Amino acid sequence: MIQLSQTNIISIIILIIIYFSLRKHTKASHYSNRYFFSLLWFNVAVLISDILIVQFNGSATSLGRYVLLSALTIYFIVALSILVTWLFYVDHRINKRLKNIKSICVIFGPILIVHLVLLVLSFNRGYFFYVDANGFHQRGEMLIPLIVFNVSVFAFSMGYIVFNQKYIPISDFKALLFFPVPLILAVAVQLFEPQLRVLWPSMTLSILVIYIYIQSKITNTDSLTGVFNRREYEYQVYNIENNKNIKKTIGAILIDINNFKSINDDMSHQAGDKALIELGRILTKSVRKNDFIARIGGDEFCVIMQIDKEDKLFEIINRIEKNLADYNKKAVHDYCLSISMGYGIYHDKYYESMENFLYSLDRKMYEDKAKSKQNLSVSI
Repeated sequence: MIQLSQTNIISIIILIIIYFSLRKHTKASHYSNRYFFSLLWFNVAVLISDILIVQFNGSATSLGRYVLLSALTIYFIVALSILVTWLFYVDHRINKRLKNIKSICVIFGPILIVHLVLLVLSFNRGYFFYVDANGFHQRGEMLIPLIVFNVSVFAFSMGYIVFNQKYIPISDFKALLFFPVPLILAVAVQLFEPQLRVLWPSMTLSILVIYIYIQSKITNTDSLTGVFNRREYEYQVYNIENNKNIKKTIGAILIDINNFKSINDDMSHQAGDKALIELGRILTKSVRKNDFIARIGGDEFCVIMQIDKEDKLFEIINRIEKNLADYNKKAVHDYCLSISMGYGIYHDKYYESMENFLYSLDRKMYEDKAKSKQNLSVSI
């Protein structure tokens, strides 16, 4: 009993740490975050209910019996809520919109309502659980069908994830597919060993995996292009500025799309989004694995790298130009994707700060943009 309470309390502490870690750097109103936070707090609620169930199981007092029945009712209601919220979360991670939420409600809503009614009635009639004369809770006759339903929904979610695999980044795919596995295994364990109450601590493990591989990336990556966002860019700049242990030379490139406003205005915002996505891919293809790429605003990107020789910077610039030219040869849209760049090597002897260095690159980038406009007008 003591070990169970300790395990649940540790799980609750982990969940609260995850919440505050994520809440500090993200918007709770974002639907993906909203569903994730709901899963997290439902897990906390069911862990607390589980503690109360164990503590008051076998209580001889009327108050203890009432607390036990209340905790069991909350336990099962929250378990059903977790099921629905997980379906919403999976669908939103795949489709990035709310359209299919109604379909999920239509398909599973009636079944969930029936289960919810039976659950509430269990307080007096014992469909899913009841408390015997000695104050111990026992399994009701409808508990096994409820468990089968729950496992079936989780299995359905796994099939849905696999079916839509091509729409999901590989790290997201693995994390989403993993989430139900500890829960399903824990259900099997508790069916045969009811005293081993490992179901909800196992969900904490699932939530931790989702946090590491999906939710934490939402806070530091640009949702459109997949490269890092401005928040992570500012962190990198601050780290370089204040980290005296960096031994290698720092090089950086600022990149801006030429005539981006015309692409947006003349061809549609979808075309503009496509241009940003493709430039993100070109930059990712052009740099090395450990180089840093961020979209820092609008159509502006930044690459920061640690290099042994200054020649490495120019090698990367040449690869960007080559990959951009190759892309334009194969592209099927009505515009030529072109960019302006400002680049250089950071020497603290010449620049007062990393911020000052990047400001100089920004000026070089706009000088390059002005030259490209002049060359275009001359060619016309």
